[in-house]
Amino acid sequence: RNKVGEIPVINVSDTSSLLSFSACLNTNSSSQSFTIDGINLTDDIIITSNDNAYVEFSTDDTNYSSSITLSETSGTVNSTTIYLRLASNETAAVSATKTISSTDAISQTFTITREVYDLPSLPAVSDLSYCEGEIASELTATATSGYTLQWYTVSTGGTASATAPTPTTSSAGTTTYYVSQV
Repeated sequence: RNKVGEIPVINVSDTSSLLSFSACLNTNSSSQSFTIDGINLTDDIIITSNDNAYVEFSTDDTNYSSSITLSETSGTVNSTTIYLRLASNETAAVSATKTISSTDAISQTFTITREVYDLPSLPAVSDLSYCEGEIASELTATATSGYTLQWYTVSTGGTASATAPTPTTSSAGTTTYYVSQV
């Protein structure tokens, strides 16, 4: 516990480096982090959000909750990394205020921007078969209104192309192409 005349202090690393949080509906965003510590405290540090249904906190980047309590020991909370992520269970684009507080200490606040997007439906596609040596046409798919197609040669990652590929028919085999819409 603090001694008479010692002011409880919460130290928070620079939160201005936290970027906007965005994710698709029902998909958690990537996490971002900051560090926190406290001295001369008379109580635990509590971290909350004014929209705790949408922003989650963690100390291990695995187990998340809508608030975190950091226990003080002998008036001190050692430096702790706090991870934030967006729990995207409703479409929205708003700002949210995060509050870090402890009894008798000056609360620290910062604001983040969060955006949650609806998932577009899948583009309409169909399988094609060609004979070896046959002349192939550029692949086609139909995007939902307002979206554009992105073509890939790998199922995840890779480099997107706005141009649909034309399969090669110079040898027998199977080639899989992937398309998404953005």
